[in-house]
Amino acid sequence: MQLKAIVLSYEEIHKLIREKEPLASAAAQPKETDFVKASDGTYDFGHITPEIGQAIGRQSAPVRLQEGTAGYGKQHIDTADGNNRLEVIKKAGYKGTADFIQDVANNFSEIRMGDGSRLMLIKKNGKNKIAVIQLIPDESGDFYGVTSGGIFRKDYANDRTLLLDRGASPIVKPEQFNPLPYANASEAQGTNALRTGKSNATTSTIPQPRGDVNGKG
Repeated sequence: MQLKAIVLSYEEIHKLIREKEPLASAAAQPKETDFVKASDGTYDFGHITPEIGQAIGRQSAPVRLQEGTAGYGKQHIDTADGNNRLEVIKKAGYKGTADFIQDVANNFSEIRMGDGSRLMLIKKNGKNKIAVIQLIPDESGDFYGVTSGGIFRKDYANDRTLLLDRGASPIVKPEQFNPLPYANASEAQGTNALRTGKSNATTSTIPQPRGDVNGKG
């Protein structure tokens, strides 16, 4: 039995390549619920340690950054304010969103209450560098997902309840604070967005204290 050689024309070869390109491109696109890697190759950008958790009446868990969408996570920070928020982050000396979040999650000086059950990690060094996090239940281990963040004026969020000041004694004791370990019923949609990938921009943006929030000041 003789095997006949199959000869494809130049046009046929390129047609086959073009047909496979969309499949390869789709496979390369990250999902919004995918975790971004920290500089050490893990997914943990920082931690709410047991000691800090006890001081503020919250669960201890790692801080993680998801790819997200325009409504939460890395994509939200990358594109917020017409991409200006990321430009401000880079002008401050960070490589990008991941580098910024890792610095704040490891070196925050304050924790303040955000909207609902969210927490605001604040690094006070000149302008306020903020990462907003929310505890997300997960079968593989609960984590604090980053919903938003950015660099804002130095008095930004000063009207938010102060839970912890690393330069002072704990502001509240666990028995004095009614913990909200997970999002309540009104926040369920936003929490599910982080866990399942169905986002809602109105539940993910950075809390809005009084005044300008464009980072000026």
